Amino acid sequence: MGRKSIFSLLCLLASTSIVLGEEMATGPYSSELEYLKDRFDRSTTISSDSSVGLIRAVELVVSDQVDDKCFTNVGAVSARIRALLENAGIPVYSEPLASPLPFNPKLFVVVLGFRAGNGPCVASAEMSVEFGSETDLGSLTYTRGVYRVKGPQVMWRKHSLFSRGDNANEVLLEKVQEWTDSLTADIAAARRGPEVQKFLGVWSKEPPQTAREFQAEMDKATNKATSNQ
Repeated sequence: MGRKSIFSLLCLLASTSIVLGEEMATGPYSSELEYLKDRFDRSTTISSDSSVGLIRAVELVVSDQVDDKCFTNVGAVSARIRALLENAGIPVYSEPLASPLPFNPKLFVVVLGFRAGNGPCVASAEMSVEFGSETDLGSLTYTRGVYRVKGPQVMWRKHSLFSRGDNANEVLLEKVQEWTDSLTADIAAARRGPEVQKFLGVWSKEPPQTAREFQAEMDKATNKATSNQ
């Protein structure tokens, strides 16, 4: 559906307020239609493929779910990813961030595996970049409230299945190097897109807030409010 068709649909919905319910307060706008039009006119769509260009930092999470000593170098994998991304100008956090947003998402590396009897190690590895996504349904006018659907959104993903002799350490390290190189290249390419450049030009360049820092800030605000009572 084209942009004109979408806006025509919004206008049609707004014109049915008598059927759907009385129009509620709309702040600085004279009507919800006026607000929807302004929001529509000022909206810039960034495609799923281009969204990696928004990344400025990541929270690294490596999950080792391998049995029988088939994967014993978690530290080396984490260190390799950190070195490659930091050298590319992308800070890597090992502690939880306050919120996994598109510009500071979670970078997951999940490894599953086992030893096949007395034979080789069989492993499955995946690297993915994810952020928290929210979709709002309804409106103050037509549904008397907004219903929010929340869940993870995958920005980027790579996966591989393999088997090796004693352990999968070497092949995993090679895969992680390959995938991280691919991720940094995809980020650099996406940053050249006009929509991404427009966003990066107006968004704050402040480093992301960690969950610990956010909690300390909330505790400080709570204590201040309590002392003022």
